[in-house]
Order: sequence, then C-alpha cells, then structure tokens
Amino acid sequence: MKPNEWNIPGPTGRCAATGQPIPPGADYHTVLYEESGQWVRKDYAVEAFPGPPANVFAHWQGHMPIAESSTRLPLLNSDTCLSFLERTATATDERTLALRYVAALFLWRRRRLHLQKVDHDSQGRECLHWHDGKSGRNYTVIHPQLTLQQLDAYQTELSQLAEEGNGTSELSPVR
Repeated sequence: MKPNEWNIPGPTGRCAATGQPIPPGADYHTVLYEESGQWVRKDYAVEAFPGPPANVFAHWQGHMPIAESSTRLPLLNSDTCLSFLERTATATDERTLALRYVAALFLWRRRRLHLQKVDHDSQGRECLHWHDGKSGRNYTVIHPQLTLQQLDAYQTELSQLAEEGNGTSELSPVR
C-alpha cells in the first residue's frame, strides 16, 4: 500500500477487547495493521491492551480527545458582515466600533476585504481603510486595541447577533 493511499481513521472511542467506551481524556493504545489491502485500526483501554499483534504495522499510545463543546458559534457570512459595516459606518460607541473591527477582520480572513492603508483620525485613533474588490466599496474601521479576551468576546457576540438575525443581513449594533 502506497503512503498516498493511507486512509487511517481517527480514534474509535471504544476498546476493541472489551467493547466498552474509552472515556474522553483517558489514555489508550492503538494498533494499526493491513488486512485485505485496507488499514485496520484498533484502540484498547490501557488495562485491556493485550500487547501488539505479530502483524502490526504500527503501535502507539494516545490520549482520547475530549469532545468539542456542543455550543459552537454560528457561522458568519460575508454579506451579513458587509451589511453591518455599511449600516454602522457612523457609529461612535465602543461596542459597535469593536464589532465593526471584528466583522472587518472576518471579511479580511475570508479575503473579501483588502487592507489599503492605516492612518490616524483627528482623535489619534488608528484607522484601518479596507477595500471590497467585489463591490468596489471602501470601509474605514477604527482599531479598538482589544485584548485577546475582548476580541474573543466580541467575536462570540457578533456570531450570536448573526444567529439572532437568522443568517440575514440584520446584525443589530444596539442593545
């Protein structure tokens, strides 16, 4: 079997010897071997591991992943964020300025906005000037100098606002 044909599944979460679940965060052993041209993976709880079989290709010990939270953030979409930037262009309150910044970063990461220049306004605040190549529109966003914790909190809030708008362009900047 060629390396580019390897399709090795992830952890099963179940002990091959006992059939019992391997709890998230627990250590486990894995053996990998080829059978009928396919890779076979078997995971074992540490206490039930019989040792690697003779035909083993690889053996390792791992740590069962802890499942991600079921409270994943809703996905933002570009049109919603662009509409929000347009509707809040004259906003001056800290919260909306922070949400505008997060929306602009989202659009930049999606390669929808391109940073054209950075300068300062009359109050000495750093201003980021963005261009939307698709629509030809320009947006100026004040850099609110957020900490990573604040950035994360505003990203969560922007996602929640998008969810409340049911994926429409109705992100409300005011509470």
